Amino acid sequence: MNEFIILLIIVFWGWVSSYFAQQRGRNPYGWFFLGFLFGPFSLVALFIMKDYSQKTAPPETPGINVSHHSPFDHLDWYYLDSSRQTKGPISFEDLKKSWKEEGVNENTLVWYDSLSDWKKVVDISELKEELNADYQQ
Repeated sequence: MNEFIILLIIVFWGWVSSYFAQQRGRNPYGWFFLGFLFGPFSLVALFIMKDYSQKTAPPETPGINVSHHSPFDHLDWYYLDSSRQTKGPISFEDLKKSWKEEGVNENTLVWYDSLSDWKKVVDISELKEELNADYQQ
């Protein structure tokens, strides 16, 4: 009876080793044999080794540019330059260029058709976010 229980325990360690080996991307048959011979020590060795089942994301392919569309893209913009001269109508792209070249800053007054009056860039939070987001890229 004792031999039967020992055999069950040995087979159990082989099965457990085989199961976890398969989960970790390794050969379950070889690990069954190792678990059968070395018992819990095979599990320790298995968990120390690299997990081959983890899939790593493929690197992003360079050159693919996901374009970002702003809600301001379709508007005609006007702004007052440092000498209080009206500039415009200009596209949002041109406004971004002026932002990058520091012709437009947070205190510059801007206007487009939906605004009732001139506003500072800093007072239009979405505009400031769009300009800063594009500036950081």
